[in-house]
Amino acid sequence: MAETGIALLRICAFCPNPCRLAVPEDEADQRESRTPSALAYLAVALNDGFVEPDGETQTALADLELAETCRPHCVYEFDVPAELRAFARKQWDETADHA
Repeated sequence: MAETGIALLRICAFCPNPCRLAVPEDEADQRESRTPSALAYLAVALNDGFVEPDGETQTALADLELAETCRPHCVYEFDVPAELRAFARKQWDETADHA
């Protein structure tokens, strides 16, 4: 069965595979917080209630440039950027519904 949603993001968050090595050395902003696994971990933490759904979290989850760069190098062929977009959209739709 193909993983999707938060299950896929949990796998990515703790994946030992170095897909981020696909990021070119000349990439201006190579912060670890922009890698697919870091963004997936942030989504998992948000899902589990360890992080607030605030503007800073929303901005971080929208910064998918490095995740897109890494996507073709995922050994599991996961589309992490698409899952992050879907997760964020659902999260903020639910947050707006409760406001």
